[in-house]
Amino acid sequence: NTLVTLIHETNENFVTYNKWQKFNNFLIEKNLSHIAKTHLDKKFVTSGFRERYVRYAKSLVSSGDARGEDISHNLEIEFVLQVNPYKSDLKNGLPIKLYYKGKPLVKFQVEVFSKTLGGIVSKDILVTDNHGQIVLATYPKTKYLLNAVKMREPTAMDSSKEKNEKKILLWESLWGSLTFMTPN
Repeated sequence: NTLVTLIHETNENFVTYNKWQKFNNFLIEKNLSHIAKTHLDKKFVTSGFRERYVRYAKSLVSSGDARGEDISHNLEIEFVLQVNPYKSDLKNGLPIKLYYKGKPLVKFQVEVFSKTLGGIVSKDILVTDNHGQIVLATYPKTKYLLNAVKMREPTAMDSSKEKNEKKILLWESLWGSLTFMTPN
């Protein structure tokens, strides 16, 4: 009888951009336009380049009376609920912090997807405050998925399986997500 945390870190995956517009549109959608400026300022190629990505998925599930609190699991990018959504009064919202390498991600875009038991789906965009926190207005019996994407230049050399690739690896993205459901 506890709050159960499920975590999945994917292997690295790759996407190739043969058209600048596709990459730029992705950056605009994720509020990462500063990456486009960096890309162009460094005179990187604008077609035939690759991005490596890794997903860090976390899900909080109620078991029994759902006692406990969410904690950091030291994922490279991670959402941490500041109160237990299954046990707490959420009338003033659900505070959630977003971390990158253990430090709050401030002024950072968070996509919030929700689905009611009746099947109504919605998407909202929130931005973390100066402490890396958002306060999510929640509704009863609703499933939530939070998503945030951090883009950076690659931190490690290409893996050996990638050495034969002709496309140059220029970017690396980290996808943090969190799912949970609100009770009655």
